[in-house]
Amino acid sequence: MSRPKIRILLADDVPANLRAMQRLLVRRGCEVTTAANGQEAVTIFADGHFDAVLLDLQMPVMDGYQAANEIRNHAQSNGQQLTLIAMSARGSESDRRDCAKAGFTDCVPKPVDLDYLFRIIAPTPADESLENLSDDIENDDIENIATNPAAHSSHLVLNKPAAMKRLQDDETLYTLFVSQFKSDAASIAAEIDAQTEQEQWDRTAHAAHRLRGIAANLAAEQLEQLTGQIEQSAKLHHEAETNSLVSKLPMAMDRVRRRLDELDVP
Repeated sequence: MSRPKIRILLADDVPANLRAMQRLLVRRGCEVTTAANGQEAVTIFADGHFDAVLLDLQMPVMDGYQAANEIRNHAQSNGQQLTLIAMSARGSESDRRDCAKAGFTDCVPKPVDLDYLFRIIAPTPADESLENLSDDIENDDIENIATNPAAHSSHLVLNKPAAMKRLQDDETLYTLFVSQFKSDAASIAAEIDAQTEQEQWDRTAHAAHRLRGIAANLAAEQLEQLTGQIEQSAKLHHEAETNSLVSKLPMAMDRVRRRLDELDVP
């Protein structure tokens, strides 16, 4: 007999992320209901029954931590067992500690590795221990980097093989994320520059967080790292460091654009 479908409530405020995750989860045989923010997720959860809830941590109206608290209380009052998973663009150790304190089952970095995710929500006896998971780096990629430094450099700018692996070789989803970069990245970068100039550090950090998510979806590793550094520096109100980092953003953006042109992705 086939296993029953896993019922998942998925909440993320970025439409492209929501669409991509829903598509990938449905392909894995899940029944997926989506929400655009934490408050919507709480309302949907109260009216339904789910095996797992996936919450982006940074959402408008109600963030992932607040939504998790309300969802967990509702589940406990009904004697319901629930797997509650946070999705974090940073995926840092501090995020994992905060999520553990907030009662999450686990915290997964974005873009989400579905194999890792399913070891949490649908473990099998054959699954290896989560503590022993290693980074997914292909042997042929390592050999290529060792023998061809130029290839390594282009991978850092835009690592399409890594992105496609996470997307289960779904070219449609990759094209979706390319479109997201082309339509949104330039305006967000301009917002980062403007907010930095006005010394609006929290707004700078928020915009950098959004751009970092777009870069991560494409595995644009250099841009992802830079925007992550901008986000953290701005949060700490480090004026000189933030300005220095933001000055590097146009070049990093241009490298990704040129690499996309080379790959001729529509």
